[in-house]
Amino acid sequence: MNNTHKATSSRRWLTIGMPLLLLLGGAAIAASLLFSRPSAGRGRAAGVTPTLVETISAKAEDRPISIEVMGTVSAAREIELRARVSGHVQKLSESFTPGGLLQSGEIALKLDDTDYRLALRQAQNEVIRTRADLDLERGQQQVAKAQLELLSLSSDTAVNETSLALREPQLAQAEADLDDAEAALEVARLNLERSQVKAPFNALVTERSVNLGSDISTTDTLGTLVGTDEYWIEAAVPVSQLRWIIFSTSQTPGSAVQIESKTSQASRSGHVLRRIGELVESSRMARVLISIPDPMGLRDGNQPLVLNEYVTAHITGPTVSNVIALPRQALRDGTSVWIANGNTLNIRPVNVTWSDRNTVFITSGLQTGEQVVTTDIASPIQGMTLHVQVKTDDAMASENIRESRHDG
Repeated sequence: MNNTHKATSSRRWLTIGMPLLLLLGGAAIAASLLFSRPSAGRGRAAGVTPTLVETISAKAEDRPISIEVMGTVSAAREIELRARVSGHVQKLSESFTPGGLLQSGEIALKLDDTDYRLALRQAQNEVIRTRADLDLERGQQQVAKAQLELLSLSSDTAVNETSLALREPQLAQAEADLDDAEAALEVARLNLERSQVKAPFNALVTERSVNLGSDISTTDTLGTLVGTDEYWIEAAVPVSQLRWIIFSTSQTPGSAVQIESKTSQASRSGHVLRRIGELVESSRMARVLISIPDPMGLRDGNQPLVLNEYVTAHITGPTVSNVIALPRQALRDGTSVWIANGNTLNIRPVNVTWSDRNTVFITSGLQTGEQVVTTDIASPIQGMTLHVQVKTDDAMASENIRESRHDG
């Protein structure tokens, strides 16, 4: 009986006592951790390893703003080539083929001009005939005047010199006939000239719709031409960056632009033309038109841009004075930077006047010579202890190159 009672008491102790012992032990461990943790805002605490960080030295200077945007190459001039007279295609230029280049005024194709030459001859003959008729009528008018004078001398009554008697209507008719014949002659000359279809400007042929022997009318499209003197780039720009861009006027060009293509490896220079008056629907960004002269490198021999390719545009804005340029990762939460004040962390608000994906310009809140932390810290605390390693300019340059390649 006693043994049974003892066994029951032991089980009750294990059931109640063990959980209590575990709770007491956990509370003791938690209290130990709580009282041994360094408090926020204190500097170096006993037994705490300083956080290793890299810093760069702040330097105020004048820096130009460069806005990097993306855009699509498009034609500044594009037409569907049509003939102004109908006819039979007799000859095609070797350059009038997709990918071919035509100079302004160069003949793209010739129509059979036999009918137009005959029409020109007929018009020339008609001018000769009507001019002769006019000369005859002028002679007739002189005869009519002489007859009226004789009649007036031989008659006792006055003779009225009416316009009909002087053949003035007949003379006017002869003059009008000559004018009509000369106009018809000019039309015949134009039609003969128009039987040669010419490029209206320096052009790249992107499409041809006729062949040798085709019969065409004035409504038929012969091909598509794109001007080679200038291309446009339609770029999407953040609305906040528009204030840094200068747009073209009748007196001055817009902001300078450098174009780079990873597809064609082309690099071209241009300038901003104007802002297109609507936003990109998907991104709510502004649309800006950029002009690129000699996009195919026909004058300088450089690599050409390709229509419809996607390119990077670097728009050069104005130079801002007395700003501190920092890498983008040095800006924390968009409004502050971390300063290494000796071996202590100082979290400080700053004013950002401009930024892009790689760089920010600081106008206030930071002084030349201060060390800006570029290393990420998991749990930054004001006043925490740091172990500072200053980053050299060469190291910063190499890092910027790596970031640019990664972004690209």
